[in-house]
Amino acid sequence: RRVHGVVENIASFIKGQHHLGGCSSETSMWLPLLIIPEINRYKQLLATPKDQKVCTSIEQDASRIKSISVRKAQMLRRILMAYSIYDKEVEYCQGMHHIATTIITRMGNYREEQLFWMLVAVMSHIRHFYTPQFPGLNTEMQTWTSILKSLLSEVYTHLSKSGIAPEMYVVSHFMTLFGLINPACCQVVWDQFLHHHCDSIILHSALLALCKISRDKIMASTSDSLLSLMKTFPNFSNTVVFGRLLDTTMAQIMLLNSPHLWEEFKIRRRANTLAN
Repeated sequence: RRVHGVVENIASFIKGQHHLGGCSSETSMWLPLLIIPEINRYKQLLATPKDQKVCTSIEQDASRIKSISVRKAQMLRRILMAYSIYDKEVEYCQGMHHIATTIITRMGNYREEQLFWMLVAVMSHIRHFYTPQFPGLNTEMQTWTSILKSLLSEVYTHLSKSGIAPEMYVVSHFMTLFGLINPACCQVVWDQFLHHHCDSIILHSALLALCKISRDKIMASTSDSLLSLMKTFPNFSNTVVFGRLLDTTMAQIMLLNSPHLWEEFKIRRRANTLAN
């Protein structure tokens, strides 16, 4: 009971921090990433000869996106091709088209050059998911396994017995920044992700929240239907429930990683109270 109370207190504090200032999510979280650090660099990247294999991969993935207009689809292709030149180690990996699509959908009224630099800013925090041998992604999957086993053991056991390994569904969520789930819920993940400086704890918290919401369906599913459920979590769009549970799961994960974290939170809360 005492631990549950601590989790609730941390979750309430996180929620309070998330809404400080009364600004809209676009104003307080998205706009700072729209800075153009290198004038004319985007035009130069577009004019640079591209690798044909990369262009083919981008074209194939971009053509699968049906939720945006023809004009924005063309913008998507150009932004991804420019990024493939900008970051020569990553170039382009499947999943990045969902990230760029989310940016274009949410901030599509801004200049294309600004949207490109926003992609660069977001990718700077998660590019290790896409570098050769996927070192960052492998680390996050190990972390996720530990989290699920500790905080939702029955789901962990059911997935294991059903032959569903973490890499079979975690990859699709982390490499797309949850671009495959309900768009409104994806927006909740992005707002929290940007608010918390692109910390991967948000990705784990979101996935844990979705597993908790879908726990009964997960436990009742087997084989292919279970894998499909874990990849997309269909038929769930309640952003209020999802947002509240995401705050709670974040608190649970923080406590799991550091039993003394609540003391740090109290210190920060006092500092923020004095500052305001």
